Amino acid sequence: MNPHEILTAALKMAADNNQGVKMSTTITDVRDDPRGSIVSFGTERESGDEARKELYGLTGKYMVCCFFIDREELQKYKEQTTTDKKPFFTEKFYSSPQITIDLLNELNEADLISLLDTYGDGTILFAEAINSIETKNLLSTIISDIEIYWEANNEAFVKSEFDIPLNLLNDEFSRIFKEQIYFDNQTEQFSIK
Repeated sequence: MNPHEILTAALKMAADNNQGVKMSTTITDVRDDPRGSIVSFGTERESGDEARKELYGLTGKYMVCCFFIDREELQKYKEQTTTDKKPFFTEKFYSSPQITIDLLNELNEADLISLLDTYGDGTILFAEAINSIETKNLLSTIISDIEIYWEANNEAFVKSEFDIPLNLLNDEFSRIFKEQIYFDNQTEQFSIK
C-alpha cells in the first residue's frame, strides 16, 4: 500500500470508530541524526510494544507510521467541508451515512420507492420515490426543501416530472461519505458498499 492508500483506509477506520487507529500528537523529543531527524512521540505502553516489534523487523498488530499535517492546508479542508454542503440537505443528512440508509429502507418497506435501477453489483444507477405527503415527510429529515432539491436534481440528472428523484441524494451521499449506496435484491435492503 502506498501512503495515500494507507491514509484513506485509516480515515475510513477512524470514521467507523472501530478502534483500529491510534494517534499521538504528544511530541516528547526531537533530535538531529545524520539521516535526518528523529521525532519521538508519547504513547501508551501497548503502542510502544508494537513499535518495538517494527524496530526489530517483526510484524505486529499495528502498522506504525508517522505523518505531518500542514495546519494551513488542514484549515482549508475544514472550511471546504463545511461550506461545500448543499443548502437543501439537512445537517442530519451530513451527520451520518446510516441515517440515509435507514430512511431508504423505510421508504422501501412502505412501498414508496417507485423506480429502482441498479448495476449488476447492486450499486444504484437510478431511483425515484412516489410523490406523496408520506414520502415528503420521511424525506424531510434529510432534505429541508424538497422543491429546490427536485429542481437541482433535474438540472444535474435526467429530468423527473412525476415522482421524487433520488439521484442527487445518491450522488451527494457518495461525494460526502466516499461510499456507495447498495441495494441487495435478495434481502431487499439498502446498505453501504
